[in-house]
Amino acid sequence: MSKASIPYIVPLILALAALTFSGPAGAQVQSPEGPMPGMGGPLPGISIGGPDMAAESARNYRERARYPEDSYPLQAGQPDPIRSDASPSHRTMPLLDPSAPVITTWEARWGLFKYPAPVDLFLSLTPGEGAPRGSEVAPARSVRGEIGKWESGVFGVIGIVDYHDDGAPPDERAGDGVYSARFIMPEAQVPDLADGFNVKIEVVMADGTVQRAGSGFQYANPHARLTGRYRDAVRQGSLVISAEIEVGKKGRFHLAGTVASKAGEPIGYAQTAAELEPGRHWLDLQFYGLMFHDRKIAGPYKLASLVLRTATRMPGEVGVPVLDVHVTHPYRLEEMTAEPFNEPNLLDAARRLEEPTPGAESPPQP
Repeated sequence: MSKASIPYIVPLILALAALTFSGPAGAQVQSPEGPMPGMGGPLPGISIGGPDMAAESARNYRERARYPEDSYPLQAGQPDPIRSDASPSHRTMPLLDPSAPVITTWEARWGLFKYPAPVDLFLSLTPGEGAPRGSEVAPARSVRGEIGKWESGVFGVIGIVDYHDDGAPPDERAGDGVYSARFIMPEAQVPDLADGFNVKIEVVMADGTVQRAGSGFQYANPHARLTGRYRDAVRQGSLVISAEIEVGKKGRFHLAGTVASKAGEPIGYAQTAAELEPGRHWLDLQFYGLMFHDRKIAGPYKLASLVLRTATRMPGEVGVPVLDVHVTHPYRLEEMTAEPFNEPNLLDAARRLEEPTPGAESPPQP
């Protein structure tokens, strides 16, 4: 990885999921550009190997065609993709000396911060694998981080923070080996939309030795926000959960969410996007009714996770998820459609895969 690479993992599914599907009335809606989570596989028209692979892919396409492209079920036991993508990313620095303390870094809020929120950074020191059993790491003399960006091979520093293990916010408990720092983004460095920042960390150990580590985060100044107002209804046999957003600057906005049982078991994923003018708008997430029959789960349902992102240009805003923000009416399964959607694009792809290859010979019959 080059110096210019940002040493943190962003939720790629969300970052690349600026796919536009159905939107509110009057919005400019665009066609899908790629698969949703759980809908991976070869694209139509791409060679995928021999007859067995083609037949398997055709079966997968037909299974996926039971649902529209902007709504898809989550199998029993499958994790919520939005929650999973937004889980904290702990990075452990590799050490040449197995007895040396292990340095692990991470950030609050999944490393995704929205203006004007502060950036909270964390680092822990734990005994290495080669350290004596039951040993503890002596407190570091100092932990300091330089925050900035790599540009043309040069690291431009925009701020310096000192990490402390003293129990003062954002540190949760003094003396536990977890060091914390809070960085306030300078107004002059707030991005127009979103940008990634690196943290170069220097740890001076109790014995005077110096160890270095890295961290990173995204800082965003979104062009729209969720207002906290939601509503739900059953339309044409599908559950539709609507979220109100307030747009500050004209652009393209992507909304994705998951629905779960009242007990929190993930059921399905949906997404939508549209071009919107400044003002307040409602965006609809349609969870196709068949998913509730497949899982045999009646309402009420919970909007388990939701993420709004500005996708006017790339790189766009990754988006900070909100969790468990709405509970629906107690809908009955009978109100939901049990019919497959029969997505025409996917069925057409399956048919093409099932067609015999011109000039191919039939296998010998036993």
